[in-house]
Amino acid sequence: MGREDRSVDAFLKRNRELAGADLQAIERESELQSAKRITEASVAKKYGESKAAGIRATGNANYMTNMANIIGSAPLATVAQGIQNFANKE
Repeated sequence: MGREDRSVDAFLKRNRELAGADLQAIERESELQSAKRITEASVAKKYGESKAAGIRATGNANYMTNMANIIGSAPLATVAQGIQNFANKE
């Protein structure tokens, strides 16, 4: 590792990059949550609460199936890193 990699400027630059990535992830998650709430409200209004609950349950099942397919096709190291990242969030 060279001296420039250990400098304060390099450290601050790396921190800015990480902070920017974190902010983008938070913003993206916020947008997804907003879209989810809007979709749930429109489905509930159009089809009624009981039908909307069924549609949400189907959506959740599809999501879980898709996640299982992604995990099943990912290399083991990627899955382990994802689990570790998830565990560290809490």
